[in-house]
Amino acid sequence: MNRKTEISERVLALIKAAKDGDEDSVFQWLRGCRNEIDTCDDTHDKYNALHYAAEKGHLGVLKMLLLAGADVNYRSGDRIEDEGEITFQPGHTPLILAARCSRPEAVALLLSANADPHIRSEQDWTALHAAAVGGNLAVVENLLSMNVDHSVMSYGRHFDEELGWYFFNTPMHAAAANGKPVIVECLLKHGASPLECWIDKRTPIFYAAAYGHSEVIRVLCEHGVNPNSREERRQYSFFIDYTPLHYAASNGHVDAVKTLLDMGAEPRIVDSHSKQTAAQAAKAAGHNDVVRILQAAKKR
Repeated sequence: MNRKTEISERVLALIKAAKDGDEDSVFQWLRGCRNEIDTCDDTHDKYNALHYAAEKGHLGVLKMLLLAGADVNYRSGDRIEDEGEITFQPGHTPLILAARCSRPEAVALLLSANADPHIRSEQDWTALHAAAVGGNLAVVENLLSMNVDHSVMSYGRHFDEELGWYFFNTPMHAAAANGKPVIVECLLKHGASPLECWIDKRTPIFYAAAYGHSEVIRVLCEHGVNPNSREERRQYSFFIDYTPLHYAASNGHVDAVKTLLDMGAEPRIVDSHSKQTAAQAAKAAGHNDVVRILQAAKKR
């Protein structure tokens, strides 16, 4: 069962002041609870004062908390006690939160205070993954200057209508899924491969196509990615090998479909299971505007 920790009113007041960026109140409450400075609240996220200050980018509060001895690498998450043994389900560090929320000054301050950019959350999510989602180039470049692994895999498994079951994978997958072409280019410049993937063979272009990010598709293809590459995925007892065009078409992304065609995608390819072309996948999903584009492309 979860170990229940009583949170004092003064700690909750400190956390609220940090969240609000109220430096005077942070100073006031710190005087009475420095020995509880790393205590987290009882919300779902389990954040402490430093987490909130980093997430919101409150630099004055960050400096005050760090000078008072806050643990710069403290991770949110649950501590669980079971038969006398305490385990920890790690969440986010202040650095991960600052990176995700595109707070370049906060990231720089935390790194100067010896924040560890290599720390991973429970699902191997890193500050670089978070920065790729946030999309701030200065944050990404700062982290890459710390020799972080730009190819680190996150194994967080999720489901949505665009991709079905998928893994977060590398920072480039995160940037592609969130439509950050500048971040994709930055990662490529620093040696990341555009062909990184898990065993399902879905490279970043599949994520970009599924979510309709045409500029990311163009950047990846200009760096040698084959627009006709295929996934290798099993869903239940079926083998599925869609192309990026199948994903863009079935999700109704007109601009992404046009970009893939411009970059050499072949509209006649069928997948092994359903034997559908991208046009047939679009028709099944009711995207008739995409169907017309693909049918016209077949006649060229």
